This record gives sequence, C-alpha cells and structure tokens, in this order.
Amino acid sequence: MFTLLNRWVVLCAGSTTNASWINYGDQGDVYRAYHLARDNGIPDDHIIVMHYDDVAYNKKNPTPGIVINEINGTDVYHGVPKDYTGDDVNPINFMAVLRGDRTLERNHKKVVKSGPNDHIFVYFNDHGGH
Repeated sequence: MFTLLNRWVVLCAGSTTNASWINYGDQGDVYRAYHLARDNGIPDDHIIVMHYDDVAYNKKNPTPGIVINEINGTDVYHGVPKDYTGDDVNPINFMAVLRGDRTLERNHKKVVKSGPNDHIFVYFNDHGGH
C-alpha cells in the first residue's frame, strides 16, 4: 500500500567548494531536491541530506547566506537540514546511511529505516573528481 511513510529520500552533494567554486551547483541542486521532496509530502524524518555546507557563507558567494540554483530563482538553502556536513560527507557514512547503520543512529544521526515494502530515492550529485 502506498503511503508517504514508506518513501525515503537520500540526498547527497559529494563535492566541496574547496576544490572549485563551480561545485556551488552540486549543493544548490541538492537543496532544491530537498524542497521538492518536502513540497510533495515526504516528511523530514524520511529525508536525509548530506552536504559539505560550504557554499552559503563562502567568501565567493555574492549573496551571503543565500543559495540560488536557477536563473532568477529564490533561495534554496534555508530550511535544509544539516544531517551530515563537512567531513561527515564521505563514502563510509553514505553507505551506512543506506544500510540503516545503528551506530550512526545511536550517535543521533539519521539513517534509512526501511522495510521490505519501502522505496528509497537516492540523488547523489557530484562529478567523480576524487
């Protein structure tokens, strides 16, 4: 039976602006995807967001505290959870989130807690530079 409670969303921006300012878009797209999931009824406890969180207040950002991911668009940064940021955005944690790792959960981190009838949408935005 379809319910929003058997839907999970995992969003990951795998790049940091330390490598290049052009990676701004990777995080901006993940922020937009978060808002789309929320706007379509997915509850926050079923959305996990992984992002370096180094765009909004980066010295190169012409609009500090705001991230816009389309021409004439609006801010997509505000309201996005900081489930995994900085060095916590890594392959080990990404796979652990998908597996529903209880160690992460005991450390108050969100993980997928899916069952046999659940569906998981994964959006991983990066370009494979590492």
